[in-house]
Amino acid sequence: MKKLKGLFKRLVDNNVQTLYKADFLNGDLELTPEGKDELLHILFDKNKEEFVKRAKEIIKEKKDKNEDEEDLLEEV
Repeated sequence: MKKLKGLFKRLVDNNVQTLYKADFLNGDLELTPEGKDELLHILFDKNKEEFVKRAKEIIKEKKDKNEDEEDLLEEV
């Protein structure tokens, strides 16, 4: 088991080791559910303005689509 730990430390950098120790990555170096949650929070915080901008675009697109559908219904 000690050989595996030594090999792991040699194969991955300190940042990956830290993420593994915090249980953000599993033994396959994939994100754990906790890691996904933390990453999602970080991404949200850093990109909130862009996220809101996109939300406004989608709201406008939905509104425009609904208005187009109403125009079609009026024509019938």
